[in-house]
Amino acid sequence: MPVATSPRPNSDSVPAESAAHVPGRFVRLAADALRHYYDSAYLAAHPVLVQLSETLGTDRTIAVQRLRRMLLDAVEGLRPEHGTPPASPAWRPYRVLHGRYILAKGLDELEAELGLSRRQIQREQRSAFAAVAMALWAKRLATTPDQGPPGRQDAMSQEISRVATEEQVCDAARELEAALQVVRALAEDKRVELVPRFSSTTAQVVANPDLLRQLLVSVLSLVIRVACTDEYAVRVETFPACISCVLYPQGASRSREMPHHIPLPDPVLALAQANGAMITQENADGIWRLLIELRPAPESHTVVIVEDNKDLVRLYSRYLAGCGYRLIEISDSATAVQRIAEIMPDAVVLDLMMSRVDGWQILQSLRSNPSLRSIPVAVCSVLNEPELARSLGADAYLRKPVRPPELLECLTGLLEPRRTVGSTPPQATR
Repeated sequence: MPVATSPRPNSDSVPAESAAHVPGRFVRLAADALRHYYDSAYLAAHPVLVQLSETLGTDRTIAVQRLRRMLLDAVEGLRPEHGTPPASPAWRPYRVLHGRYILAKGLDELEAELGLSRRQIQREQRSAFAAVAMALWAKRLATTPDQGPPGRQDAMSQEISRVATEEQVCDAARELEAALQVVRALAEDKRVELVPRFSSTTAQVVANPDLLRQLLVSVLSLVIRVACTDEYAVRVETFPACISCVLYPQGASRSREMPHHIPLPDPVLALAQANGAMITQENADGIWRLLIELRPAPESHTVVIVEDNKDLVRLYSRYLAGCGYRLIEISDSATAVQRIAEIMPDAVVLDLMMSRVDGWQILQSLRSNPSLRSIPVAVCSVLNEPELARSLGADAYLRKPVRPPELLECLTGLLEPRRTVGSTPPQATR
């Protein structure tokens, strides 16, 4: 894993006065942590861990897991009371934060989905950030740590840390098939019918395959135990970036009322958190559904990095692999322009100080070539020449040493207009 340094919180304004007694700096830290909800390396070095150390503990891996859970709980705390009309403005703070940072939706999609302008979304976001900060600050002021003394929760976190490897793009349907093989004997013992339905579309997600399989086994085991008490059948379906477990009555039990909410055990919550997954439940039209929403694999982008430092290239390759980027290294600056023309990448990361042909010459050649001038270029150098780089046509400038999160943020900014948002799962049917 890349070594993280202290992150620099986003400077977007958050109204400290709306957070009452919560210090303005803490509001900004909480907002920044939520913005980087899925960036473990960034969160591991985040100043908010120090602010919440009494609650989160000193083990950084465990602290990041606990922080994510606290942030998710705080966002869920914005959900309006049951019975609030779906069109009520009371839903806006929750839908903005949950959609933007938990479901990782783009601003364009949120605008269309919520029927709000970007300015309205930003206004709702600022007030919601303050509410999240208040929830975290209340935890900080608590006299006892949120997780209590070392016990089962710590043991679970330690086990997850021990098993977890780097996240990668994986096939959720394949992991689900493996999990179904594990729980099939339990279903037979409980006389519960398991009905798997696999979508013809791919279910590529970003997760830790081992932990994802354990999450699916734990959820299926829980659903089977619930189903056997009232003679329900279980249908398991895959959709792009999510898995649905549908519980429906069969035989004489059809008149029985379906469960509204099943408490999720701590291990299930911890495994969901470790995979960046969101678990929701709903009861509608005579069925009960548990939905596991996973992070969709980002659209694949090809990025050329013109760099003669192979260690740096390997570091970037490892970090960006699970984020939807295919990195192609060009170490020979003399052939860089020719190779870029052959590859036609989505973006170029260009070092300046190289032998034979330097980055300035390469940048000028790219911008003078009609077929290459539209390719976004991020200059990355120890030199402090951002104005010169932009005057020559660079789209972004990164000062070495560059942390992987900074490179990821830069590429996201360069390629954001080209990205597409994954589709949402259809409603479950009987």
